Amino acid sequence: YAATLTYIGASGEALQLLTTNDPTVVTEALLYQAFALMSQWDYHPTIAILKRYLHLSKTDAYSCIVGKINLAYALVDEHMYSEAEVLLTDLIVETRGLGYWRAHGLALELLAQNQIFHGEYDLALKTLENAESTLQRMQAPELLFVKKWRAILDLKCNRGDRDSIEELNRVRGEALKTKHWETVRDCDRFQGLETGCVASLLKVYVGTPYPSFRKWILANSPVNSILPEYYIWQTQNRAISPRPVLDLMSGQSNDYSCLKPGSLSHRT
Repeated sequence: YAATLTYIGASGEALQLLTTNDPTVVTEALLYQAFALMSQWDYHPTIAILKRYLHLSKTDAYSCIVGKINLAYALVDEHMYSEAEVLLTDLIVETRGLGYWRAHGLALELLAQNQIFHGEYDLALKTLENAESTLQRMQAPELLFVKKWRAILDLKCNRGDRDSIEELNRVRGEALKTKHWETVRDCDRFQGLETGCVASLLKVYVGTPYPSFRKWILANSPVNSILPEYYIWQTQNRAISPRPVLDLMSGQSNDYSCLKPGSLSHRT
Protein backbone atom coordinates (compact mmCIF):
# COMPACT_ATOMS: atom_id res chain seq x y z
CA TYR A 1 0.00 0.00 0.00
CA ALA A 2 2.82 2.43 0.90
CA ALA A 3 4.59 1.62 -2.37
CA THR A 4 1.38 2.43 -4.27
CA LEU A 5 1.03 5.73 -2.39
CA THR A 6 4.55 6.68 -3.46
CA TYR A 7 3.75 5.75 -7.06
CA ILE A 8 0.72 8.08 -7.17
CA GLY A 9 2.63 10.95 -5.53
CA ALA A 10 1.45 10.60 -1.91
CA SER A 11 4.97 9.98 -0.63
CA GLY A 12 4.41 11.88 2.63
CA GLU A 13 1.63 9.51 3.64
CA ALA A 14 3.71 6.56 2.46
CA LEU A 15 6.58 7.58 4.73
CA GLN A 16 4.25 7.79 7.71
CA LEU A 17 3.26 4.17 7.14
CA LEU A 18 6.73 2.89 6.36
CA THR A 19 8.39 4.36 9.45
CA THR A 20 6.01 2.39 11.69
CA ASN A 21 7.56 -0.90 10.54
CA ASP A 22 10.41 -2.56 12.41
CA PRO A 23 13.17 -2.75 9.75
CA THR A 24 14.72 -5.80 11.40
CA VAL A 25 11.44 -7.62 10.68
CA VAL A 26 10.29 -5.92 7.47
CA THR A 27 13.59 -5.00 5.82
CA GLU A 28 11.93 -3.95 2.55
CA ALA A 29 10.33 -1.03 4.41
CA LEU A 30 13.74 0.65 4.37
CA LEU A 31 14.00 0.30 0.60
CA TYR A 32 10.55 1.81 0.09
CA GLN A 33 11.36 4.63 2.51
CA ALA A 34 14.27 5.47 0.22
CA PHE A 35 12.00 5.35 -2.85
CA ALA A 36 9.52 7.73 -1.18
CA LEU A 37 12.25 10.21 -0.22
CA MET A 38 13.84 10.05 -3.67
CA SER A 39 10.51 10.82 -5.28
CA GLN A 40 10.71 14.16 -3.40
CA TRP A 41 14.33 14.75 -4.52
CA ASP A 42 15.41 14.27 -0.89
CA TYR A 43 18.52 12.14 -1.38
CA HIS A 44 20.69 12.85 1.65
CA PRO A 45 18.71 10.81 4.23
CA THR A 46 18.41 7.88 1.84
CA ILE A 47 22.14 7.14 2.06
CA ALA A 48 21.97 5.97 5.68
CA ILE A 49 18.64 4.22 5.04
CA LEU A 50 19.95 2.25 2.05
CA LYS A 51 23.19 1.31 3.78
CA ARG A 52 21.14 -0.08 6.65
CA TYR A 53 18.90 -1.92 4.19
CA LEU A 54 21.91 -3.56 2.53
CA HIS A 55 23.32 -4.49 5.94
CA LEU A 56 20.07 -6.10 7.11
CA SER A 57 18.80 -7.47 3.81
CA LYS A 58 18.57 -11.24 3.50
CA THR A 59 16.44 -11.17 0.37
CA ASP A 60 17.38 -12.25 -3.15
CA ALA A 61 20.45 -10.95 -4.95
CA TYR A 62 18.44 -8.77 -7.33
CA SER A 63 16.82 -6.83 -4.46
CA CYS A 64 20.30 -6.08 -3.12
CA ILE A 65 21.33 -4.89 -6.59
CA VAL A 66 18.33 -2.53 -6.60
CA GLY A 67 19.38 -1.20 -3.22
CA LYS A 68 22.96 -0.63 -4.41
CA ILE A 69 21.84 1.16 -7.57
CA ASN A 70 19.67 3.53 -5.57
CA LEU A 71 22.47 4.09 -3.07
CA ALA A 72 24.79 4.98 -5.94
CA TYR A 73 22.15 7.40 -7.26
CA ALA A 74 22.01 9.14 -3.86
CA LEU A 75 25.81 9.29 -3.57
CA VAL A 76 26.15 10.91 -7.00
CA ASP A 77 23.42 13.44 -6.21
CA GLU A 78 25.09 14.32 -2.91
CA HIS A 79 28.48 14.85 -4.64
CA MET A 80 30.08 11.85 -2.89
CA TYR A 81 31.83 10.98 -6.13
CA SER A 82 34.70 8.80 -4.88
CA GLU A 83 32.40 6.52 -2.88
CA ALA A 84 29.95 6.39 -5.78
CA GLU A 85 32.70 5.41 -8.23
CA VAL A 86 33.87 2.49 -6.06
CA LEU A 87 30.30 1.22 -5.62
CA LEU A 88 29.42 1.59 -9.31
CA THR A 89 32.63 -0.07 -10.53
CA ASP A 90 31.82 -3.11 -8.38
CA LEU A 91 28.16 -3.02 -9.49
CA ILE A 92 29.09 -3.05 -13.17
CA VAL A 93 31.20 -6.18 -12.65
CA GLU A 94 28.54 -7.84 -10.46
CA THR A 95 25.58 -7.17 -12.78
CA ARG A 96 27.52 -8.35 -15.83
CA GLY A 97 28.47 -11.59 -14.07
CA LEU A 98 24.87 -12.24 -12.98
CA GLY A 99 23.41 -11.33 -16.37
CA TYR A 100 21.25 -8.54 -14.92
CA TRP A 101 21.54 -6.45 -18.05
CA ARG A 102 18.96 -3.80 -17.22
CA ALA A 103 20.66 -3.15 -13.88
CA HIS A 104 24.01 -3.24 -15.70
CA GLY A 105 22.86 -0.50 -18.07
CA LEU A 106 21.61 1.61 -15.14
CA ALA A 107 24.94 1.24 -13.33
CA LEU A 108 26.75 2.41 -16.47
CA GLU A 109 24.40 5.38 -16.81
CA LEU A 110 25.05 6.37 -13.18
CA LEU A 111 28.80 6.01 -13.63
CA ALA A 112 28.55 8.35 -16.62
CA GLN A 113 26.71 10.90 -14.45
CA ASN A 114 29.51 10.65 -11.91
CA GLN A 115 32.11 11.19 -14.64
CA ILE A 116 30.23 14.21 -16.03
CA PHE A 117 30.17 15.87 -12.61
CA HIS A 118 33.91 15.10 -12.30
CA GLY A 119 34.53 16.82 -15.64
CA GLU A 120 35.64 13.54 -17.27
CA TYR A 121 33.67 14.17 -20.44
CA ASP A 122 35.49 11.79 -22.79
CA LEU A 123 35.12 8.91 -20.33
CA ALA A 124 31.47 9.80 -19.74
CA LEU A 125 30.71 9.65 -23.48
CA LYS A 126 32.20 6.14 -23.77
CA THR A 127 30.29 5.00 -20.67
CA LEU A 128 27.03 6.38 -22.04
CA GLU A 129 27.63 4.58 -25.35
CA ASN A 130 28.06 1.31 -23.43
CA ALA A 131 24.91 2.01 -21.41
CA GLU A 132 22.94 2.77 -24.57
CA SER A 133 24.01 -0.42 -26.35
CA THR A 134 23.16 -2.48 -23.26
CA LEU A 135 19.70 -0.98 -22.69
CA GLN A 136 18.84 -0.82 -26.39
CA ARG A 137 18.93 -4.60 -26.70
CA MET A 138 15.87 -4.86 -24.44
CA GLN A 139 14.33 -1.49 -25.34
CA ALA A 140 14.41 -0.59 -21.64
CA PRO A 141 12.57 2.61 -20.66
CA GLU A 142 15.77 3.79 -18.96
CA LEU A 143 17.12 4.56 -22.43
CA LEU A 144 15.46 7.93 -21.91
CA PHE A 145 17.91 8.66 -19.05
CA VAL A 146 20.87 7.82 -21.26
CA LYS A 147 19.57 10.16 -23.96
CA LYS A 148 19.09 12.87 -21.36
CA TRP A 149 22.65 12.63 -20.06
CA ARG A 150 24.10 12.51 -23.58
CA ALA A 151 22.21 15.72 -24.31
CA ILE A 152 23.40 17.31 -21.05
CA LEU A 153 26.98 16.25 -21.81
CA ASP A 154 26.69 17.77 -25.28
CA LEU A 155 25.29 20.96 -23.74
CA LYS A 156 28.27 21.18 -21.36
CA CYS A 157 30.86 20.43 -24.04
CA ASN A 158 29.42 22.95 -26.50
CA ARG A 159 28.63 25.63 -23.95
CA GLY A 160 24.91 25.63 -24.57
CA ASP A 161 24.93 26.15 -28.35
CA ARG A 162 21.73 26.01 -30.38
CA ASP A 163 22.11 22.41 -31.58
CA SER A 164 22.73 21.17 -28.03
CA ILE A 165 19.65 22.98 -26.73
CA GLU A 166 17.54 21.51 -29.54
CA GLU A 167 18.73 17.99 -28.68
CA LEU A 168 17.88 18.49 -25.01
CA ASN A 169 14.45 19.79 -26.03
CA ARG A 170 13.91 16.63 -28.11
CA VAL A 171 14.59 14.54 -24.99
CA ARG A 172 12.26 16.80 -23.05
CA GLY A 173 9.55 16.25 -25.66
CA GLU A 174 9.97 12.48 -25.40
CA ALA A 175 9.68 12.73 -21.61
CA LEU A 176 6.48 14.75 -21.99
CA LYS A 177 4.97 12.08 -24.23
CA THR A 178 5.76 9.32 -21.71
CA LYS A 179 4.71 11.59 -18.80
CA HIS A 180 8.06 11.24 -17.07
CA TRP A 181 7.78 14.59 -15.33
CA GLU A 182 11.03 14.39 -13.37
CA THR A 183 13.01 14.05 -16.60
CA VAL A 184 11.18 17.12 -17.93
CA ARG A 185 12.14 18.97 -14.74
CA ASP A 186 15.77 17.83 -15.03
CA CYS A 187 16.00 18.96 -18.68
CA ASP A 188 14.72 22.41 -17.70
CA ARG A 189 17.13 22.55 -14.77
CA PHE A 190 20.24 21.80 -16.82
CA GLN A 191 19.21 23.99 -19.72
CA GLY A 192 18.89 26.90 -17.31
CA LEU A 193 22.21 26.12 -15.63
CA GLU A 194 24.25 25.60 -18.79
CA THR A 195 22.82 28.54 -20.72
CA GLY A 196 22.84 30.88 -17.73
CA CYS A 197 19.15 31.61 -18.21
CA VAL A 198 18.04 32.69 -14.74
CA ALA A 199 14.44 33.13 -15.93
CA SER A 200 14.30 29.42 -16.89
CA LEU A 201 15.74 28.40 -13.52
CA LEU A 202 13.23 30.61 -11.74
CA LYS A 203 10.41 28.86 -13.57
CA VAL A 204 11.82 25.47 -12.50
CA TYR A 205 12.14 26.74 -8.93
CA VAL A 206 8.57 28.03 -8.76
CA GLY A 207 7.14 25.02 -10.58
CA THR A 208 8.47 22.32 -8.24
CA PRO A 209 6.59 21.27 -5.09
CA TYR A 210 9.71 19.69 -3.56
CA PRO A 211 11.61 21.72 -0.90
CA SER A 212 14.82 19.72 -1.46
CA PHE A 213 14.79 20.53 -5.17
CA ARG A 214 14.19 24.21 -4.46
CA LYS A 215 17.06 24.18 -1.97
CA TRP A 216 19.33 22.70 -4.65
CA ILE A 217 18.35 25.42 -7.13
CA LEU A 218 19.07 28.16 -4.58
CA ALA A 219 22.46 26.66 -3.69
CA ASN A 220 23.63 26.11 -7.27
CA SER A 221 22.33 29.12 -9.19
CA PRO A 222 21.80 32.89 -8.83
CA VAL A 223 18.01 32.47 -8.47
CA ASN A 224 18.18 33.41 -4.78
CA SER A 225 19.16 36.98 -5.68
CA ILE A 226 16.11 37.60 -7.87
CA LEU A 227 13.28 35.78 -6.09
CA PRO A 228 10.15 37.89 -6.68
CA GLU A 229 7.25 38.41 -4.29
CA TYR A 230 4.96 36.65 -6.77
CA TYR A 231 5.34 34.80 -10.06
CA ILE A 232 2.87 34.77 -12.96
CA TRP A 233 2.95 31.31 -14.51
CA GLN A 234 2.83 31.13 -18.30
CA THR A 235 2.32 27.84 -20.12
CA GLN A 236 3.64 29.23 -23.40
CA ASN A 237 6.95 30.90 -24.20
CA ARG A 238 5.46 34.12 -25.46
CA ALA A 239 4.64 37.49 -24.03
CA ILE A 240 1.11 38.04 -22.81
CA SER A 241 -0.62 41.25 -21.87
CA PRO A 242 -0.43 41.75 -18.08
CA ARG A 243 -3.59 40.99 -16.17
CA PRO A 244 -4.55 41.80 -12.59
CA VAL A 245 -3.42 39.14 -10.12
CA LEU A 246 -5.08 39.04 -6.71
CA ASP A 247 -3.08 37.78 -3.71
CA LEU A 248 -5.69 35.99 -1.58
CA MET A 249 -3.47 36.21 1.52
CA SER A 250 -3.03 39.99 1.50
CA GLY A 251 -6.05 41.06 -0.53
CA GLN A 252 -3.78 43.14 -2.79
CA SER A 253 -3.55 43.11 -6.56
CA ASN A 254 -0.63 43.87 -8.84
CA ASP A 255 -2.68 46.65 -10.45
CA TYR A 256 -2.50 48.49 -7.09
CA SER A 257 -6.14 47.86 -6.14
CA CYS A 258 -6.88 46.04 -2.90
CA LEU A 259 -9.71 44.73 -0.79
CA LYS A 260 -10.69 46.93 2.12
CA PRO A 261 -9.55 45.31 5.40
CA GLY A 262 -12.49 43.85 7.28
CA SER A 263 -14.81 43.76 4.30
CA LEU A 264 -16.30 40.59 2.86
CA SER A 265 -14.93 39.52 -0.47
CA HIS A 266 -18.16 37.70 -1.36
CA ARG A 267 -21.51 36.72 0.06
CA THR A 268 -23.40 33.44 -0.22
